[in-house]
Formats: sequence, structure tokens, C-alpha cells
Amino acid sequence: MRGDGDEHELDFAALRDIAKRHLATYAREAGEAFPQDPQVQLRAAIAAVFTSWYGDKARAYRELYELPASPGTAVTVQRMVFGNAGGMSGAGVGFTRDPSSGEPSPWVDFLFNAQGEDVVSGRRRVQSHEELAAVAPQFWETLLETMARLEQGFGDMQDFEFTVQDGQLYLLQTRDGKRTPQAAARIALDLCDQGLIPQRIALERTRGLDARALAVRRLVSEAGRPVESLARATSAAGGVVCGEIALDEAQVRARKEAGASVVLVRRDAETRDLPALHLADGLLTQRGARTSHAAVVARQLGKVCLVGCDSLTIDEADRSLSIGGLALQEGDPLTLDGNEGLCTLARRR
Repeated sequence: MRGDGDEHELDFAALRDIAKRHLATYAREAGEAFPQDPQVQLRAAIAAVFTSWYGDKARAYRELYELPASPGTAVTVQRMVFGNAGGMSGAGVGFTRDPSSGEPSPWVDFLFNAQGEDVVSGRRRVQSHEELAAVAPQFWETLLETMARLEQGFGDMQDFEFTVQDGQLYLLQTRDGKRTPQAAARIALDLCDQGLIPQRIALERTRGLDARALAVRRLVSEAGRPVESLARATSAAGGVVCGEIALDEAQVRARKEAGASVVLVRRDAETRDLPALHLADGLLTQRGARTSHAAVVARQLGKVCLVGCDSLTIDEADRSLSIGGLALQEGDPLTLDGNEGLCTLARRR
């Protein structure tokens, strides 16, 4: 990205200028020119992964879940494929089932002519699986078959990343997907009914769930009519939350210490917001996708999360924002309906 523009809209001269600036920044910060030897680059990349174990975001995550720092992290070196090769190339992230509701339907976000980080960073608008299926039906059928094989092999809902280079599918990684309590219950029962897991495993996966965890809060008006909304967004995690608008971690922390309910509003859904997201009661972003890193974490934490709100603009200097043309200030109340993907001014009663 350059400013608020998309790199795909830049011509060759602009891209070359950006590359030169990045090289100059590296040389200034590192005290030496960027290495051109691929082996040197690979060793530096491996070292960066190991170093990331001690980064602020990694430390905050371990503290949040009371994880030890001793195990360390690992690096996998594998063949590179390019989703930004043009034509029928791209990158995507998906869940074999809906991680919010547990419905047995795929959840896939995809970007043509892009790499994986473009999808999960939270800075880019992505295409949904409906759009992907319409544009590339044969590839979509292949992806559906792959998802079925993943669930059969691992016996659980999978969160996977993939790249397409010139129409060829490459599965990069897969893992058990993070999900809401409602999704955990339905997925365990459905997999048991399908014979993919025994009843014993289904009981283990649902043992910690109770009626409160499985309750679903919905937004309705006193007259029974639909609630008037300010704007629509993509729901990354369901539920309803009403709270004061906060634009950064400091404001979230201050208002939570005062006993207020808080909605964190950001331009992008990024992992650096993890401490603020842990404290806040909900997350709303201007850009981003339901499979972005921060959205995945919000869902695991049980936070209401809406992403990709087109009518949202934020003025950080003025500590203000606009949603659907309505001007609001930090501290004003805002309600997020994660079930319907709505932003409203409805008050909790």
C-alpha cells in the first residue's frame, strides 16, 4: 500500500520508486545495503521468525492465555509459489465450516493477484467464496473437495491458507480453526453424526460449554420492528454489544477501568490491537476481512466483530468518526449487531 491507494493501481515507475525507498530505509536502519544473495536473505528471514517469539504481540498473546515462553517457535522452509503472478492466480484463507455458527458451509476469503499476507493483514478488501465460485467454478469445486479431505483427515473444522498460481492450487497450512462456543457445539455434534469423530471426542470438545456460553443475544426494537441501522458491515463474530467508542488501547483501558462497555473502532483489524481487543467488548473496522488475524482472535475471545464497514471514516487527529454520514465523537455510544452485520445507535435496556 502507498497511503490509501492499492499497489495494483500503481504503474511501473511508481512501483520502482517504492522499491527504491524501501531499500533506502533498510540501508538507513540496518547500516548496510539489503542483501542480494538468496541464501543470506533466507537465513535472515529464519532469524526474524525466531526473534518474533520475543516481540510485543507474541508476549501479549502468551500473557493473555498464560502460556510459557520456554517452548519457542519453529520455522518451515518450503517452495515458494506466487499468488501475484497475474491471470488465474491469487491467495486465500478459509474455514471448512462457519466458525461463528458452526453451519456446515465453507467460509473462504480470496484475493486475485495477491499473496497471503494481503488477505490476513486486515488492510485489503477481499472477495468472498460466493464471488470466487462465480468467477472460477472449476477451481471452487477442487477447493470444496480439498476441504472435505481435510476434515476427514483431521476430524475437525480446519482453518487453512492456500495459494493459486496459474490455476494450480497449493495448500500452505492447516490447523484446527478457532470458533465461538455455539460453533464448537454444533461442529462437534455434526462431526459425530457424520461418523468423523466418536461420541467420546464430541463430549470432550463440548464439556466446558454451558447454557450461558451458548446463549445468543439478539437486537430487537420494543415495537418488534427492525432496528434502524447506520451502516452495514461484514460480520466476523456474532452477538450484540453496546458501548462507548474508543479509537486506541489507551482509551479502551481508561474507560474499562471506569467500568464502561467499550467498542474499539479501527481503520484496520491488526494483530497489534490484541491488548486493546482483549479489553474491549467489540471491534468495528473500516477495512479488513472476516479471516484477518485480528478478526480470528476476536472470534476466539468471544467479542462481537464487524469488519469492512464501507461508510466508516476515522479522523484520529480529531478523535472523531463518521458512520453512514452521521458524525460521532470518541466516547459516543455505538451498538454492533454481529448477527445481522449492522451498526446502530440502539440503546441497551
